[in-house]
Amino acid sequence: MVTERWTKSVDELIGQAMEHTGVAMAILSDDLNIRWINRTMEELTGVKKDDALSMTTPALFAKRLKRLLEDGEALEKRLLLAYRNNTSVEGLECHIPAQGRRKERWLLFWSRPIHVNGLGRIEFFMDITGYRIHLNGIMESEEVFRTIAMSALDAIVTVDGKGSVTFWNRAAETMFGYRQAEVIGRKLYKLIIPEKLHKQFLHGFRRFATTGEGRFIGKTVEAEGVRKDGTEVPVELSLAAVKRNGVWCGIGIVRDITKRIEIEKELTQKIDDLERMNRIMVGRELRMEELRKEIVRLRKRIDELESVE
Repeated sequence: MVTERWTKSVDELIGQAMEHTGVAMAILSDDLNIRWINRTMEELTGVKKDDALSMTTPALFAKRLKRLLEDGEALEKRLLLAYRNNTSVEGLECHIPAQGRRKERWLLFWSRPIHVNGLGRIEFFMDITGYRIHLNGIMESEEVFRTIAMSALDAIVTVDGKGSVTFWNRAAETMFGYRQAEVIGRKLYKLIIPEKLHKQFLHGFRRFATTGEGRFIGKTVEAEGVRKDGTEVPVELSLAAVKRNGVWCGIGIVRDITKRIEIEKELTQKIDDLERMNRIMVGRELRMEELRKEIVRLRKRIDELESVE
């Protein structure tokens, strides 16, 4: 007796939970008649439970859902195919556009066969609007980043936790000679790092992939890069770490400093020339001063000699 009461209490509790869950649910009979829907399904479809119990799911789609969903006809066709083949529809994304007072929503839809006491299927919609808005925000941010990065004058390269290239902008194409399509998914060190530094890079990258830390992370350093044709190019490299989906990824901003080094060499040479000229001029001044003193001494000596006569 106690067991029966306990079982009844659990059944009632489960029923209440299903009734008030945020997931829109429907249970169908073997002949696809709606046997039960919860309040969330009522709110989603705008069809009251008493009215729904006299309908089949295909009729409900024809009357309400097909017009509510942006691609309702496609979902209906897929669902009818699942009914005919007694198969499942798993996690199909559905979009409800905003209209009037109705807010935009995204849902995931499931339909699964069941065979319990004349019941044929269970179907439910899960609201993923918050997640989709967040995801869209991330995608928009990434698109903004890509637009800015692609037009940047400096090369911008990103790698995943395995050291494979995930982004390569136009400036990187110009600097290193590889088109973006050639490098995506390939190991960065095999493309642009001198072979003599491969072991050093791999050792440092293993630490970076685990901790997000590295000798040059957060710093700007001068290094050597290798172009597609094998020639080396002096670069200024700024490195940053970012964690995505639990994995440390790297972002590098690379600037070709060939011209700067040439200008620095030219300026250094000019400074050396000026210092050499200065030393010569100073030496001349000292020599001229000595000559003036010698002239003065000789004139004085002449005057002394004349006075003696």
